[in-house]
Amino acid sequence: MGWRGKRRFMKRTFLGIVLAVVFCWGSFAFSGTYLEFSKAGRIDWTNGILEADGVGSPPSKPENRAHARAVARSRAVTAARHNLYQLILGIRVRGKTTVAHLMHNDSGKEAKVRGFVRAAEVVEVLFRPDGHVEATVAMKFSPSFLDTLLPPDIKVIRPVKQPRAEKPSKSNGYTGLIIDCRGLGLLPSLVPRVVGEDGNMVFGSALVSRDYATKGGIAIYVRGLKEAQGIGRAGKKPLVLKAIRTAPEDRTTAVISKADARKVLDDPLNLRLLHYCRLIFVVE
Repeated sequence: MGWRGKRRFMKRTFLGIVLAVVFCWGSFAFSGTYLEFSKAGRIDWTNGILEADGVGSPPSKPENRAHARAVARSRAVTAARHNLYQLILGIRVRGKTTVAHLMHNDSGKEAKVRGFVRAAEVVEVLFRPDGHVEATVAMKFSPSFLDTLLPPDIKVIRPVKQPRAEKPSKSNGYTGLIIDCRGLGLLPSLVPRVVGEDGNMVFGSALVSRDYATKGGIAIYVRGLKEAQGIGRAGKKPLVLKAIRTAPEDRTTAVISKADARKVLDDPLNLRLLHYCRLIFVVE
């Protein structure tokens, strides 16, 4: 992905965030947006946006200038949608499993993904002096898109009303969970995991309710601890933990200490935060 594409993407993202901050001050900061670049396009893992570029050439024998521009534009948009599809195929779902793996021998899921690509918005068209056209298409991690990609083992979990205890246990009243993974090379995924250093599960798909996971993703990724603490998903009093490494052969899983694992697991209200997907990873 060329420098020009990165620069245009950053410019559009900046403008969008400026508008968002005007209406929802303090929800997030541009400096904290985590972007993943690849040859196919770009993923904004903070705001849930996919974007890809394409270049179209004019016909060799155009009828006129308008015809040449129209054909080049159409080819550019087609190329951008092709790149967007390739970008989606490479999204990490869980561990080393990508969307491409999920779609293998699943024509129904493939058809749905192609439908999302066809519906992606054309957000920019640039007509170059040489007659070529550059186009950019974008789409969000919408609820229907996430519902298509999230594994079927993530179910809707209905809260169970607990009987009133004679002496209710004391809770720390945390409003979100932030895992600081800076310097560890954590890779973003749609279904991340957090485990203790003993390998026991702290957070995984079994704790997530599908209705919340499809609304805004199971977790988001942010650059900077201060920026993460300012996001609405974290709430006013987030529990901040420092990861010690990523799991062996799985850089989408964060490993925390036994003591920190107990901080999460010993309070049932913390598990409810994970049920509601109030999880943020801080990355480089």
